[in-house]
Amino acid sequence: MATRTVDTQGVSYVEWSAVIAGTVLACAVSLVLIQFGNGIGLSVTHFQHDDHVTSGKVFIVGLWLLWTQLMASMSGGYLAGRMRGTWGAKTHESEVRDGTHGLLVWATSTLVAVAAASLLASIAALATQNGASNVDVQADILRRSGVVLGFSMAAVSVISAVAAWAMGVLGGEHRDEGVDASHYISFRNNRKKK
Repeated sequence: MATRTVDTQGVSYVEWSAVIAGTVLACAVSLVLIQFGNGIGLSVTHFQHDDHVTSGKVFIVGLWLLWTQLMASMSGGYLAGRMRGTWGAKTHESEVRDGTHGLLVWATSTLVAVAAASLLASIAALATQNGASNVDVQADILRRSGVVLGFSMAAVSVISAVAAWAMGVLGGEHRDEGVDASHYISFRNNRKKK
């Protein structure tokens, strides 16, 4: 019996369509959760207008931001792992590729968020410079919390990257095993008529 070999030289194992789909989902989930947070007062921008900022308020907002980033990374990572095509039998390499797709979703959505935040900060700075807004930023609070906030956001990003990897692997496992998720996401009435 002859053994068939496949030439994989020059073949990319990254399926950018799955990564982009996961990134779109992650950004959308993040945006919706941030809007909910703003609606109930869980926003960093509320600190600018608050005369008395406590560590409890900062902690609650930090937890909300952690939850938001985790949910976005996990949903996008799962979608990318689930939507990625298969490359044959289930092997450890398939797990690595699924996890990598989840990690790429995290990285791409992080870059999109940084770009959007930079653009908004530039627009706000121009508006403030031109007198369009009188923003009273509490410089003392920003100086004291800057290091803690920076470290916390970095830690949240690392946790989200791990979560995106894990959910990419889970999505790939569900794809390979043919897990039927229609009873979770279907709007059809799946009950059998008696």
